[in-house]
Amino acid sequence: MRLGKTETALDLLKRYTDLATSDIYPLRLMGDQYFNLVDGWLEDTLTIGNDLPRNDAIICSSISKTVENSKEFLLLAEDTCFQNMVQRLKTIEKDMNKLH
Repeated sequence: MRLGKTETALDLLKRYTDLATSDIYPLRLMGDQYFNLVDGWLEDTLTIGNDLPRNDAIICSSISKTVENSKEFLLLAEDTCFQNMVQRLKTIEKDMNKLH
C-alpha cells in the first residue's frame, strides 16, 4: 500500500486470509525438511513442548484485528474484497472463541 500498489496488496492480503482461514489449526511448533531435528528438541526441552505460548483463539483474534485496524489498509476500507477478507477473518476468530 505504501508503494501505491493496491492490487498487489489485495492479492497478498487474500493469500494471507486464505492461509489464516484454512485448516491449519491447532497450530504447533514444528520443524520442516531443513530443520528436521527440531521436533524432538522442542518436546524434550521446552516446558510447553510444541504448543504455542498463545492459544489459537488469541492468535486468530490478533490476525483479524491487525488486518481490520491497520492504518496501512485504511484506503481499502470501502473495497468489497477487503471487507470480505475482514469478514472471513472475523468468522474464524468467532469460531475459535467458541472452541476455547
